Amino acid sequence: MKKIKERLQMCIERPLCHPEVFQRVDFPCPRGVLLFGPPGCCKTTLARGLATECNANFFAASPAQIYSPYVGESEKNISELFSQARLCAPSIIFLDELDSLVGCRQFDTKTQNIGEKVLSVLLNEMDGFGARSKFARSSSNLKDKMMERCSDEVIVVAATNRPDLIDDALLRPGRFDVILFVPPPDIEEREEILQTITESVPMKDINLKTIAQKTEHFSGADLKNLYQKAALNALRQDVSAKFITEENFVDVLRSMQPSITRQQIEMYETLASKYGPLTTR
Repeated sequence: MKKIKERLQMCIERPLCHPEVFQRVDFPCPRGVLLFGPPGCCKTTLARGLATECNANFFAASPAQIYSPYVGESEKNISELFSQARLCAPSIIFLDELDSLVGCRQFDTKTQNIGEKVLSVLLNEMDGFGARSKFARSSSNLKDKMMERCSDEVIVVAATNRPDLIDDALLRPGRFDVILFVPPPDIEEREEILQTITESVPMKDINLKTIAQKTEHFSGADLKNLYQKAALNALRQDVSAKFITEENFVDVLRSMQPSITRQQIEMYETLASKYGPLTTR
């Protein structure tokens, strides 16, 4: 996870906070970063934390917020999202569940479904056509400068559990330039997550490192669920309990399984080898 954070800082924080460094070496800033991995592995948390660190405005959208039963409204929602982000640049647009939002186009159909229409608008916005229409009446020099600012100071970060279901046109360089695999937390990261979750919780005789060793393949969401069940276990044993003990965690772990299986991890590792786990394409 540490390497992923460093990679994200290089791809997002530095371009937004120090664009002059990239301009000096004539290196184009990434337009988009795609995070993929098993559910519950803190992909959204990574994006939010990075936006806070680089003091950028954060715009988050999920399929439920984009899709509308009204004709043309879903496409309009995407355009307005990018327009707001450009007005408040520097900005990070976070698109959750990207595979559900856009999906993959079908070549054997004559009509576009709503997902394909949303995909077309997203492709245009990431290519900067939305900015071009916005500044169409400006002078040529001013338009170029404003478009450049819009492109460099708005970065799209997306998360997905199924990158194989996303249209290849969206994954090509120039759109999502960086594709990163976010694996389940290792033992050190699990201990850090447990420390954060239980920071304000009264505990007694607990070695979090021992708990972390017993939670292989647990995601961040699994660890939070583990703590909640341990707290409930303590209250079930004694309704007036003032502490959570290590035994409460061990009792829960006897019957609790991680939501991520070894087969799933192997599938994601195979995908990571295809997209390049920690590299810019």
